[in-house]
Order: sequence, then structure tokens, then C-alpha cells
Amino acid sequence: MTDIKPDPFKRDQNLNKHMLKADNKLYEIFEVKMGQGRNEIIGVVFITKNGIVMNIVGGESHIGAVVLAIPRPSLKNKNIISSTSSVLTLLGHKDDIIAKPVAEYLAQHLNVPAVVITGIHIENANEEEIKQIINNSKKLVKKTLNILLNKKL
Repeated sequence: MTDIKPDPFKRDQNLNKHMLKADNKLYEIFEVKMGQGRNEIIGVVFITKNGIVMNIVGGESHIGAVVLAIPRPSLKNKNIISSTSSVLTLLGHKDDIIAKPVAEYLAQHLNVPAVVITGIHIENANEEEIKQIINNSKKLVKKTLNILLNKKL
């Protein structure tokens, strides 16, 4: 979690100054990859003028879960940014296990609304592969945050 800026709901100025302008809309899209082979996870990030959308896929890509996280002051300490999230999971899918913490992490660290869509399906994945996929997802999100904060595109 991060200390709140003077206005906790004001957009991070580091993101604003790096966005592209087209058709009177601000946006930027980039892709991040982590892992190899069956355990490769791909994130496609779409930055809008008032938030971020990240699609995380692996194996057979699909929509398994969608999460919206909105930054807010922490209930325990008003000087810390936390988030509130809403989760939609397709029946029989477990993609929210990755989508919810990722959306909340991005909302808290960027102080903007974050939507995360996940769809990761590796046929007959064993326990070790599942751990690696979750680990690759965590690395992917940290790499994405670093790119967003430092704009090393």
C-alpha cells in the first residue's frame, strides 16, 4: 500500500503525462509477458484517461473472471490507499483467484480504478504448474506496475 497523495482520488500525474492522444481520447496499450511454454502468462494493458484495464491470459485464453477495484482510503488508516472490488466469475472458473488481488493491487498502487479480466486455462495442469502460473502472474503484475510508474515502454 502507498501513502495517499494530497488528493487521494486525483489521477497519478506520472500516468497522465505519458498517455497518447488520438480522437480526443487519451489511451495507451502495451503487452507484458512472463514465463515460457505452458506456463507463459500474457498481460495486455489498456490505460484510459480515468483508469486501467488489464487482460491476463494463458494457455487457452478466455474470459473467466472480471474484477473492478476502486481506490479508497483504508478503513483502518485514512492515510493509506486501499480498494473496494466487485467480482464477476463465470460458473466453474477460478480465474478470480488471480483477478481480484491484481485489480486491488493496481488500484491501490496507481490510485485509479482498475479492471482486470482473467482467462487462464492450462489443460491438465499439475500442482507445480499451477503454482508456477500464479507466480508468473505475480511477476507479470509487478513488471506491469514498474512499467506504468516508470514508463519504460
